[in-house]
Amino acid sequence: MMPELIIYLLKVNLSILLFYFGYRLFLKQFTFYSLNRIYLLLGLIYSSLFPLINIADLFKSNPEIKQQISNISPDWQYSVSYVNSTSPVPDSIYWQAVILIFWTGVTLMLARLIIQLISLLILHRKSEPAVSGDYSFRIVSKKVNPFSFWKTIYLNPEYHEQKELQSILEHEQVHVRQLHSLDVLFAEICIVFYWFNPAAWLIKDSIQANLEYITDLKVLNSGIDRREYQYALLKINVLPQNALPVNNFHLLTIKRRIAMMNKRQSNRIKKGIYILLLPAIMCLVLIVTNSKAALNGCQLGSVIVNLPQMPKIIGINSELTSEGIKSSESVMLQNKNQSVGNLEVSITADTTKPKNVIIKLTAMGDSIKSGERKPLYVLDGIEVTDLSILNPKNIDKIAVLKGAAGTAKYGTEGSNGVIEITTKTAGMPAITDTKSSTSISLRQVQSEKVSLGGLNNNELILLNGNEVEKSVLNDLSVMSIATIEVFKGEKALNKFGEKGRNGVVVITTKKDK
Repeated sequence: MMPELIIYLLKVNLSILLFYFGYRLFLKQFTFYSLNRIYLLLGLIYSSLFPLINIADLFKSNPEIKQQISNISPDWQYSVSYVNSTSPVPDSIYWQAVILIFWTGVTLMLARLIIQLISLLILHRKSEPAVSGDYSFRIVSKKVNPFSFWKTIYLNPEYHEQKELQSILEHEQVHVRQLHSLDVLFAEICIVFYWFNPAAWLIKDSIQANLEYITDLKVLNSGIDRREYQYALLKINVLPQNALPVNNFHLLTIKRRIAMMNKRQSNRIKKGIYILLLPAIMCLVLIVTNSKAALNGCQLGSVIVNLPQMPKIIGINSELTSEGIKSSESVMLQNKNQSVGNLEVSITADTTKPKNVIIKLTAMGDSIKSGERKPLYVLDGIEVTDLSILNPKNIDKIAVLKGAAGTAKYGTEGSNGVIEITTKTAGMPAITDTKSSTSISLRQVQSEKVSLGGLNNNELILLNGNEVEKSVLNDLSVMSIATIEVFKGEKALNKFGEKGRNGVVVITTKKDK
């Protein structure tokens, strides 16, 4: 099953991809560079944080909107599987390999960023402070493209004439005043964790390019001669560029820089595209990356399993607590090739009590919690209300039907959802037991006989409507039984009178037996 980390990364990087396409298709050609800066940064921030948003709480006050979004959301079936600790989990090794590759990439990219910052620190210590007019900067000894980082400008004045120097310092001072280094650093940090996503690299390049467009426009508006400024760009083109997380004076091709400087300003009416595009992409990301279950804020059912042996858990949003291993995601219980969908699992950590094996299904959800609606439980094709005697070891599969799937198969009774449970002894007698401690053992072998444990020999036993002794059951084959019903207490008295005071076991055999 897919680990939580992989789910998170898929959501984040799909969102980054959508934000980049939005920028590339609609915004890149505009000259609203400050708005583009906000859009690109917000795209990375939103993409990193939105998987942590609780969708159910977000739309809790607007149930109609939540329902509309739920109708068009994909019905993803996230899963958590569990197996005994002695059983191998062949699929998990592949996810472990993927996670190992991811963290290896993160480590390498983080090391790269740290080395770059250390190189910048070394360069800073080797540089010397200087002043030119109203601008202060640091002189570096090597041949380098002028750049700025945080509040410091670095350049070698030997490679620049006085007129060029004024334009360069004004350019870099804009980077310093507007804190463009924060944008560059944030983009680099995102690359550390999303190094495998081409869209993340493209957004980083777009952020750096957009910062240069902002700066060029500010410099020209300050009164710097356009031709002299562009000439300075042409001359500096021959200087080597830094491979550091800084604002380089010459970052893009000269052709692109000059083209953007000479481009006609976009019509202000087109700013309305930002108002429409940004929320549209944010909503689209929420819709395509969340399942119906997440939007509904719950799953249809809850399964609580106490196993005699502590299982391993592989899945989504699982955590080890003092009470055990819990998962709040939609899950799938697997028994060999069979499965159960859309359930919440809580597995106790107490392995010292192997005797009690219990499975309990309870209704979940906003309306179900309040008792307004309950799902329909179907055990081996028969509607039941009490599953207290169901042994989880005998479960073959559990299927959950929601919405139209439930009503199509069970009519209006299935409108609140249906939980279908198929046991390994499906096709054998159906058992109904109301608050009974009676233990009924049914096995799949044709020759096996019925075994009723926990009886005190005072119960009334009815076989096909006739009162019989318990010894009669010794000759009765399990496979010949159609149903077994156990009545206790008031239900037994109400149905069978005084004879049912000590409990009643009603056995009906198949017609052809």
